[in-house]
Amino acid sequence: MLSLKRYPTNNPKIHRSNSTLSTAKTGIFTPMSYRGNIDHWEGFAKTDALWSILTDPDKKDGKWDIQDFFKTGETEIDAVFDMLKGENLLPSDNASALDFGCGVGRLSRALSGRFTSIIGVDASPTMIEMANELNNDIGHISFHLNQTNDLRLIQDENISFIYSAIVLQHIPPAASYNFIDEFCRILKRGGTLVFQVPVADLRRLNMFQLIRTKLKLRERLTRIGIGKKYHMDMNVYDDKRIKNIVNQNRCQVVDVKFTNHTDKAFNGAIRFIKLEEATDFVSALYIVKKT
Repeated sequence: MLSLKRYPTNNPKIHRSNSTLSTAKTGIFTPMSYRGNIDHWEGFAKTDALWSILTDPDKKDGKWDIQDFFKTGETEIDAVFDMLKGENLLPSDNASALDFGCGVGRLSRALSGRFTSIIGVDASPTMIEMANELNNDIGHISFHLNQTNDLRLIQDENISFIYSAIVLQHIPPAASYNFIDEFCRILKRGGTLVFQVPVADLRRLNMFQLIRTKLKLRERLTRIGIGKKYHMDMNVYDDKRIKNIVNQNRCQVVDVKFTNHTDKAFNGAIRFIKLEEATDFVSALYIVKKT
């Protein structure tokens, strides 16, 4: 049976990662804090929630049809499970699944036909409210607001399958490394963890280009009414550090796939690509097992 711990949201006792958390600056831009990241994500949720999750240029300004939007989740999860089945990496049971960074429940809904109990976790109150409203026809999904950089609401070794894509890349690395540590803690023995992060920036921007790229991104967001107030950072992660965190938790990275998750118009149609096909960023999908 799935067990959730009950803690007050302002509990100061935070589960600490086994890894050392980094707060290094990138270029001339200081990465936003996790608290700041949450505020920006909530701003996106209130402005154009579906487009902020899948940024297809043709769908901005509220143009996503909700049925089409949820269909992208089914497409993505089907592709992931076909890959896992083909490599004999499926979880050992279908008792529970975690959708980390669930947004409005795009992937939680897709997982509901495969697992007995689904937990969706997000840091945005508006996203959680929308997820509950849009998925109230499915009784075995529960959505939880989580604004700490841990998953203390879930007990150790309690989840059969964990999935997170196009989420950690926008969270400050210090918090994301801690979440990877937490994924391993809550993963059951025999369970499967799948998460996506960029591991290289192929743009090779000089300082002028970096500044111009930041300004262009914020200019683009201005056109949907966000502009100076809200923006998304794209963060790159260290493969060796990820594997060290995983190994410290008695887990193992059994495969790493390169994907199109970081494409500007990614719409759920996941593709497994060769490294040389990557553009802008190298997107890596880590598959982890706990035995």
